[in-house]
Amino acid sequence: MDNKSTSIVGVDMHVDPDYLEKVVHQTVLAGVSAALNGKDEIVSQLVHDVLTTKVDRQGRISSYPRYNYQTLLEYLVRKELESAAQEEVKNDLEQARPKLKKKIREEIKKESTTDKLVESFLNAVTDAVGNSWRCSIKFEGEE
Repeated sequence: MDNKSTSIVGVDMHVDPDYLEKVVHQTVLAGVSAALNGKDEIVSQLVHDVLTTKVDRQGRISSYPRYNYQTLLEYLVRKELESAAQEEVKNDLEQARPKLKKKIREEIKKESTTDKLVESFLNAVTDAVGNSWRCSIKFEGEE
């Protein structure tokens, strides 16, 4: 045990806070486990709630019932699938990064692409100046 310790009710017991946290965590887990042991009705109610509770697109119960269009289970499954798909796409893009970088550079070097980029930039600046009463434009670049 290291030199860290904490006082409990004002009495220094020389108890490591990390150890104390682990003991409390284990005690809570044991209490919950004991409370659920043999309590089929609690487990059945939890399963029923997950299958029937309607939630909004953020997984919360909205005060506007029409926003609650999916079950909690549907929300959780969709969220997990989206997360897995995003991770796969991210991995694929990371592997393809060198090839994509090379192709983008080749495309940018073409005069037609440069002309389109310049035209798009000028349109964006013109639109920003024309549509806003306050517009700030800052150009930075290498000479």
